[in-house]
Amino acid sequence: MGGNIIKREYAAIVVGAALGLALLSSDAALDPAFSPVRIFSGSVIADMPLSRLFTRLLIFAGLIASGLLVSRLIVRQGQLQGLIERAKLEWEETFDIINDAITIHDKDFNIVRANKAATEMLGAPFRDILGRKCYRSYHGTGYPPETCPSCRTLATGVPSVTETFEASLNKHLEIKALPRFDSNNRIVGVVHVVRDISTRVDVETQLRSLSLTDDLTGLYNRRGFMTLAEQQLKLATRMKKGCYLLFADLDGLKQINDSLGHAEGCHALIETSVILRECFRESDIISRIGGDEFVVLSTENSSEGGPELISGRLQKKIDEFNGRGSFRYRLSLSMGIVYCGPEDRCSIDGMLHEADQLMYEQKRTRKNLHGAK
Repeated sequence: MGGNIIKREYAAIVVGAALGLALLSSDAALDPAFSPVRIFSGSVIADMPLSRLFTRLLIFAGLIASGLLVSRLIVRQGQLQGLIERAKLEWEETFDIINDAITIHDKDFNIVRANKAATEMLGAPFRDILGRKCYRSYHGTGYPPETCPSCRTLATGVPSVTETFEASLNKHLEIKALPRFDSNNRIVGVVHVVRDISTRVDVETQLRSLSLTDDLTGLYNRRGFMTLAEQQLKLATRMKKGCYLLFADLDGLKQINDSLGHAEGCHALIETSVILRECFRESDIISRIGGDEFVVLSTENSSEGGPELISGRLQKKIDEFNGRGSFRYRLSLSMGIVYCGPEDRCSIDGMLHEADQLMYEQKRTRKNLHGAK
């Protein structure tokens, strides 16, 4: 680079000197006795008046200085052009290094730029993406989705963000739209940033599942039951349907643990959960809310029957289990069932308390019968 600058400055000096000599010789060119020999021998300069010679020398020096200045400007322009090219290259490299899928759109949703992550996510080279509608590329549709953040940003001029599951890509996505403005502060498009959050969503789902379900049985735990039961009760009220709440206690769990070991006690709890799943629908909320306590909230169904039919169906499953004689223990459940009609004002806490009282009443009755025997 330094060698090129020196060469250019030498060239400028030579050009300036040549122009100066030509200027000094301009008067001689009009002389009848003009000849190239006189110019290069210096006789022209010797015969020139001093004032004119001085003027010509100043001009000569100015031409050399101008040549140097022009040379430096050319060099500086080359340096600036090199910096611009380097900055452009670095920007493109950074654009492609970013893990988020970034596309730049115009006001009509056409993609005008895309980084490497975007082409990989969309499964197409940039030449195939260029000029395509963003919603066709990302959503596989002929129009923007209702939750489109680009639509909101183009309408309001402020950033927008949404999270969605994109079926065409089979990914959970976080989509941000950032406005692009021209020199007159008019919106000309958006920067569209898409982040694959599928792993995060899966982890969150697992954490929610762990926090709402019982590790041993896979049923909902107390937190899961209370969270979902309130929603189920409100839904049943809107649908003008009643709900049944079953409170069941596994009889004799302590004796199973003490005599047969905790492994058998755990197995008894698991078998109880299996029976409850067989007796109730998948839409019902089946939970283990304590050590030996189970609760089910079931929306009223015409084929389900009342409390007697529900308890009878559950007792039949228990008798079938005990009849197989496959285990060293027998299952027994004390139950309490309450009903909340569509016009009743019920709460989950109130239903739990009432069903709990009925369950203990049945347990006491059983103990008295066994004691009498």
